[in-house]
Amino acid sequence: EIPYQWYQKTMKAIGAKKSDLTLQVGKCVQTYDGKDHYHKMGHQLVVVMGSECGFSDVLSGSTMKVGNEIYPAIAGEPYYFATNIPHNFRGEFYFINLQNPPLIDENGVDDYYELM
Repeated sequence: EIPYQWYQKTMKAIGAKKSDLTLQVGKCVQTYDGKDHYHKMGHQLVVVMGSECGFSDVLSGSTMKVGNEIYPAIAGEPYYFATNIPHNFRGEFYFINLQNPPLIDENGVDDYYELM
């Protein structure tokens, strides 16, 4: 998870609290396993990171699956996942993930569901 002090000023400026969202850096290292997942409550914005931001380059052929569409994972590009929209990642790349409401709520319940 990204340290709160890194974005505290911005959160304060927009009237948001830390408990309003999840903000984290993630790494995709996988081949597509057919197990799309979705979030019942959370809207999710993912930005793929690359070498221009200090991360390793996106592995050629990496993709983002959103619903039934597959997009190339491109450094600097944002990808939005609305609630209940199945999605998955494939390849190798780093990303920043922002989810509102938080991925795990105040009761410890994870808003992550796999499609069967």
